[in-house]
Amino acid sequence: MPAVAALPHGPALPQITSISHLDEAISVPAAEIQIPITSYLGRIVVDSKEPELRRRQNDEDEDEDEDESSTSTSEEDDERTTSRENGQRSTRSEDDGESEPTRSRSPTSVVTISAPETTPTISPTPSPLPQPFDDSIPSDFRLEGEDNSCPNFMTNLLADPTFQECYPLSMMLTSSTAFFRAQQNLFSIVRVLDETCRADVAYCANYLGEVARNLTAEENCRAEYQANHSLTMLAYNGTRTYEMLYAATCLQDPDTDMYCYASAVTNATNPSDGRFYFMPFGPGLPGASTPSCSWCTQRTMAIFHSASADRSQAISATYVDAAHQVNTICGPNFVNTTLPSPESASRALAVPMHIMALFSVGVAIGMHVVL
Repeated sequence: MPAVAALPHGPALPQITSISHLDEAISVPAAEIQIPITSYLGRIVVDSKEPELRRRQNDEDEDEDEDESSTSTSEEDDERTTSRENGQRSTRSEDDGESEPTRSRSPTSVVTISAPETTPTISPTPSPLPQPFDDSIPSDFRLEGEDNSCPNFMTNLLADPTFQECYPLSMMLTSSTAFFRAQQNLFSIVRVLDETCRADVAYCANYLGEVARNLTAEENCRAEYQANHSLTMLAYNGTRTYEMLYAATCLQDPDTDMYCYASAVTNATNPSDGRFYFMPFGPGLPGASTPSCSWCTQRTMAIFHSASADRSQAISATYVDAAHQVNTICGPNFVNTTLPSPESASRALAVPMHIMALFSVGVAIGMHVVL
């Protein structure tokens, strides 16, 4: 019989071909030795290891199997744990993604609600009110070859607190660039009118009458006045027309409670109504004017009619023609077309020729004037 092949592991086994060989190979009784016999490819194979050693080997093998099983189980547990953690993170991420807009909305909501309580409302600072001769310097009031008497007088006048309190619109109408700009906005021009109309008209009329007399004094601006110096004459005429223009520009329409002057100068569809207010300085109504037949027009012309009783006022020379022009549009009896009895035969109000020319082309003191 061919030799029995050795197991793939362990030391080489003795070759046994018969029971007698077994007896010869073992010196102890066969009954006392337990030798496992296994089958390997149809051959009888005797495992020469002692049972105790075999048990130890088996125990070690089982331990290794258990370690491998434990390791495998641990790895599977780790994978499951990792999977659960990933799932939890994914769930948290999804929850976070879903809740993130809520967190982002919450601060926004808080800011929106608390903003009115914590953030004070700051009103814009109003721009300074227009001032007379805002584009002029003192030397502009000096006639060539003269001293600084007139410039000094005008500097003192414009800085006088009483003059500033009266805030005469008549001094700004043809001399202030800022005033011209204010007329282009209803809110701005109403601010100006509120300021000028709150003055004590009787007191200011007396004060400015005295200013007019002092202006023509020899020690002040007589040389400029007699020479018809343009800026000096604007100042003089502004003092003389104060009371008349105060009454006209402070008129308020009873139906709207709006200043007639503010409505006239901001009326883009019919600028003719704004032309009335230049009449006290000499120019009459342009021939193409089509004034509105309103309460404001009627009352403004009534004020000018009364003022024309002073023949020294320029309005006395232009009122009648303007009245006929208004009645042509509004009816024969809309306004009075005759002058009142004269109250003064004093020297008529001087109006520089260059002012007349500027009004005729729609420009005054470097400003565009709607005609």
